[in-house]
Amino acid sequence: MIVLSLLRPRGEVGIYTAGYRLFDVACLVPSTASSVVYPVLSRMRHQHAGSEAPLTNSSLGALLVAVLPIVLVMSLGAHAIVSILYGDAFAATVPVLAILPWALIPYAADTLLGHAMLAADRQRDDVKLVGTGVLTNLAVNLVLIPLWGAKGAAIASLVSGSVLAWLHVRYVRGRLYPVRLSADTLRAIPAALLTAAFLWSFRAYHPFWTHPTAVVIFVLGARVFGAIRPGFVRTLLAR
Repeated sequence: MIVLSLLRPRGEVGIYTAGYRLFDVACLVPSTASSVVYPVLSRMRHQHAGSEAPLTNSSLGALLVAVLPIVLVMSLGAHAIVSILYGDAFAATVPVLAILPWALIPYAADTLLGHAMLAADRQRDDVKLVGTGVLTNLAVNLVLIPLWGAKGAAIASLVSGSVLAWLHVRYVRGRLYPVRLSADTLRAIPAALLTAAFLWSFRAYHPFWTHPTAVVIFVLGARVFGAIRPGFVRTLLAR
């Protein structure tokens, strides 16, 4: 937002901020989940290095599945959300909110794997990766904001977030243990497609019923296709 405020009018900063606040709230899901898993990862790591790998991978898959309905509802329902919360004066926020939620997917991976690095006492290396992500964000913002303004800032967040997630995956896979997504995670894709089709087909209807229904459709679809396994939470609590 600092770069945006330096390169564009103040009104455009408000447009971006309106969308980013909602994205920031959504980020509480992966950040909270990662904080819950962290003590277990740390304990397992100090008992036997590498023993936490299965939990890291299963947690990563579960977290990616969990954020998918949030991404779809916020992105495909951006128009309705902005209209209800901010009114027609913030219509320019709609494309920003349509883009920003997709950054939640790399953010989920970045946050969880960052905690995995902390559990392995790799704090210094994690700071270096985050610093690289910040520099990437600055560079991409300087390129895209003059071109597309607030929308360019949203794309920059997605790009830099994806770069940081890739750096974390690369580090953990190369220095700690393999990072793999199970088939269960991929089984969420059909549920996501069904949810997206529903949201798009009923986009003209009131979001107070379409958005909760979309979440229900995703959860039921993910359960049917095998992307959600209730035993995961019980296993985590047992550890």
